[in-house]
Amino acid sequence: MITVADAELLEREAELLTLRAQLDSARHGCGTITLVEAPAGQGKTTLLRAARAEAGAAGLRTLSAIGADLERDFAFGIIRQLLPDLEATPCDGHARLHALYERFADLAAEQPLAIVVDDLHWADAGSLKTLGVLARRIEHLPIALIVGLRPDADEPLVDDLFAAPTASVLHPAPLSHAAVTHLVETALEGDLDPEFAHAATRTTGGNPLLVRELRRTLTTGGFTGAASEAEAVRRAVPGTVARLVQGRLNRLSPEALALARAVAVVCPRTDSAVTYALAGLPEPLAAGAHAALAREGLLEPGRLRYTHAMMREAVYASAVLATRSCLHRRAARLMQEAGVDETLIAAQLLAADPANDTQAAAVLTRTGEAALESGDPDVAVHHLRRALAESAAPRGAAAAPVPGDDVPGAAGSAAAVSLRHVLGRPGKGARGAGDAAAP
Repeated sequence: MITVADAELLEREAELLTLRAQLDSARHGCGTITLVEAPAGQGKTTLLRAARAEAGAAGLRTLSAIGADLERDFAFGIIRQLLPDLEATPCDGHARLHALYERFADLAAEQPLAIVVDDLHWADAGSLKTLGVLARRIEHLPIALIVGLRPDADEPLVDDLFAAPTASVLHPAPLSHAAVTHLVETALEGDLDPEFAHAATRTTGGNPLLVRELRRTLTTGGFTGAASEAEAVRRAVPGTVARLVQGRLNRLSPEALALARAVAVVCPRTDSAVTYALAGLPEPLAAGAHAALAREGLLEPGRLRYTHAMMREAVYASAVLATRSCLHRRAARLMQEAGVDETLIAAQLLAADPANDTQAAAVLTRTGEAALESGDPDVAVHHLRRALAESAAPRGAAAAPVPGDDVPGAAGSAAAVSLRHVLGRPGKGARGAGDAAAP
């Protein structure tokens, strides 16, 4: 029988050859950039996982990171995953970007380097700028930069990577009818009727994630591959992940549904005790709910993490906006009580609707000021503006207007003072703040 690893890499021979060539080039001192661009569920993560394995086998040091939508406003969030000791670099924006470039170059001088970043479309601005600086000078370094992203990433800082001289772009295609048929046959361990095979291909559209879920359903549903089962195949796996997930949520207990939503709201680094509390479940009930979600293929069995980002997105979207906002604000309170890092708390507050909460404003002011100190004015501006939105209008004399400050009456607050400081600096501002000149 075909293995899961083989199944996930079926019809990816050309992409694997390119990745091997890019890694080999970096190993011999010629840096490369590879962008794996495809819709969600099309196999980007699988290719990046294979690239990490190939890099390790070829003797390259591998640094890995993954973007998350809740972490887009972490100052240098992706870079912090790649270089955990980031605090040792200069605070000034330009100096920090070049110091980070030098850090990567020094590591590569010790041993050829593979930098693998998944879900780059969710990366923060500071990290994208750093990778952009690296991309412009990578050609003569023993570094292979490999990133995965969705094609709808509307971000000029990402475009800089595509424009780099050594950039190669891979577009993993949907699986062919022959590939889908082969994968389904191996799942059922028998021949398929052509009508059944065509139903499987049409239902999944060749999306590897949906094919994987169809294989899972067929092996547990008693299917034989007969023509009479074709209509049942179309119902077994709806044509979108959202419909598939909703069908599974409808079968779950209230406890499992509560845990599914809690895991969707918090970031993967959140302590399980906070996640259980957010779901309103004691640990024994939470463990049972986790097991039920793992059986449905939504959560990984060993940790509170979705099996795929699309699963998490579908569960998150299934809750109405007001419910999501309440969950985020409650998660922030639970994290504060647990003494969690304030950057994680701020991520929850930013995802909730403003609520004139002075405690939230204080947290966001501190994280905004911390982002400014770390050299990421883009994140600082976002946090400080939101702190103003959380603050009640202060009393007293009005201060001079802040450039770009559109929150009336907020100039007397600590957030407004800090925001005035960052926006008043030459060349600083939203999303373009702190751009480094091309080295």
